[in-house]
Amino acid sequence: MIDSRYGAFFQKLTLSPEQTDRLASLLAERQTTRQEVLVVARDQGVDHRTNPEAFRKLVNDVQKGLNAGIKAIIGDSAYAQLETYEQSLP
Repeated sequence: MIDSRYGAFFQKLTLSPEQTDRLASLLAERQTTRQEVLVVARDQGVDHRTNPEAFRKLVNDVQKGLNAGIKAIIGDSAYAQLETYEQSLP
């Protein structure tokens, strides 16, 4: 799914195969973050329905770490391009 969704973007980057694999892995992980945080939040006693702010903070904290990893692989300029690319997706 990641390759079909981001394949055109990957082609624009000049990454090694290892970097491309790591980037794809982080993008996939970022997509599943909300589901995983839901489980962790429940384990910590945070209900996303009664405490949406705490849930949102947990999601944002995890995504910040993933985004930092993505930036480390592709750099700030390409990360800005990634954001633009993602906004253009249906």
